Amino acid sequence: SPEKINYILAVLSPRKIDTAHSIKYKNKYYLPKSEKNIPYFFKNKTDCMVIEAFDGNLYVNVLETIYALDEIPKHEKHSKEFDTETEKVEKVKYIPAVDHPWRIDDFLGFLEKQKHRQNSANV
Repeated sequence: SPEKINYILAVLSPRKIDTAHSIKYKNKYYLPKSEKNIPYFFKNKTDCMVIEAFDGNLYVNVLETIYALDEIPKHEKHSKEFDTETEKVEKVKYIPAVDHPWRIDDFLGFLEKQKHRQNSANV
């Protein structure tokens, strides 16, 4: 029957349940749920088997019980409804003072170049 063919031609992939009680399969996260759409939460590192049926439906076998998988939607960093535009904060480049030890050589070199100004100031 087509139903048996659907389950026979399935792809089986071993997985472990992560700390968020979810399973990662093909770069998406899924949560096991019962027939009544009640999510099941298992301890992390529990072994399970993801079953991708021939028709594309996903199931998981945990402790010899079959559950359907419900995709967990990805979340965005900022909510479009609640978060306003983030203001750009300009970083102010720190310039040490002239008498700072890192700049003392530069300052002394600058004074060497300015001898003509020192002579005119003394007049």
